[in-house]
Amino acid sequence: MATTYDLAFCTKYRYDALKNKMVNKARTLLNEVAIKFNATIQGNARVDEDFIQVKVRCDDNTSTFDLVNALKGALSVYLQDEYAEIRALYNRKNCFDKSFFRSDHGASDDELNAWRDEHKKYNNP
Repeated sequence: MATTYDLAFCTKYRYDALKNKMVNKARTLLNEVAIKFNATIQGNARVDEDFIQVKVRCDDNTSTFDLVNALKGALSVYLQDEYAEIRALYNRKNCFDKSFFRSDHGASDDELNAWRDEHKKYNNP
């Protein structure tokens, strides 16, 4: 049996790190990682400057914790290899916050925004 989850995570310190030029590649990477977990991304991922949201359909025995960590890890490595400005912000450390949002009932914008607002936003250095 499969379940669809809304998953979301923020950049560390909620820096405005993700720029328009990174969006398409980020979406491609998210899809590639999801496939490795026998999961599929439903629709287009929402990629904001400090926030990523995806709707993922996966088997019930798939660990969403492992999936989200793989998504964040792959994006972090790629972004820091490709973009010096992100590498300068995070110095080769993961550029995503440790926490993430998960909902299996179709998260509303209010729920996502409330979760996002729990993470203090800093100005980029």
